[in-house]
Amino acid sequence: MHRLTLTALLLASKYRDDNHNSNRAFAVAGGIILDDLNAAEIEFLFRIGFDLAVPETTFSTYVTSMAEYRTRMLAGAE
Repeated sequence: MHRLTLTALLLASKYRDDNHNSNRAFAVAGGIILDDLNAAEIEFLFRIGFDLAVPETTFSTYVTSMAEYRTRMLAGAE
């Protein structure tokens, strides 16, 4: 799960910002070997058909779900 999350963050960074951190920086931050991250990036892209765009409705659904989860977690911490 750690590598999947790191790879998704890397690709989101590249998709969103022309001035992003290097794969090497992500690998160091994530504590994995650069070659492994590069391979994961390629596999991820092929598995999603190189389609990095997320429809606004899907994005909104996930934002709402994460906000609700955060609210539940904070309420449980009190």
